[in-house]
Amino acid sequence: MYWYDSTYILVLIGALLSMWASSRVNSAFRKYSRVRSRNGITGAQAAERLLHAQGDL
Repeated sequence: MYWYDSTYILVLIGALLSMWASSRVNSAFRKYSRVRSRNGITGAQAAERLLHAQGDL
């Protein structure tokens, strides 16, 4: 006979929370990946300009 183990419930809750968090992050990324800056440059280009302005590049 199989005895019920509460560890499975904790694993299931953890998996569901992980999927929910992943879904929220992906949703936010999709939403803000379409937002352009005022001058039309990417985040990588902005970072490169900042580093260049500081003499670090």
